Amino acid sequence: MTHRLSPLAPDRTRVECEWLFDQEVSDPSYAVDFWDVTNRQDWQACESVQRGVTSPHFRPGPLAPNENAVYDWVTMVARVYRGLEASTMD
Repeated sequence: MTHRLSPLAPDRTRVECEWLFDQEVSDPSYAVDFWDVTNRQDWQACESVQRGVTSPHFRPGPLAPNENAVYDWVTMVARVYRGLEASTMD
């Protein structure tokens, strides 16, 4: 399964899901049903966070210590914007 996210506006994103099953799978509905429920729950959580971020009371804060993957990603993107190699350290 893959997802393609296409930004439409600051508050809108189109999500396309594509399924890839082995030819031997005759009825993939078990997986489709499971991931449909899971994805809808994830999307509700993301939409809730987006609503919170757009609140006039929102104040950005530091990442939690267990969010090192998010920190690594943000740091890599920032380095690229600054014209530095993504994998080298200052």
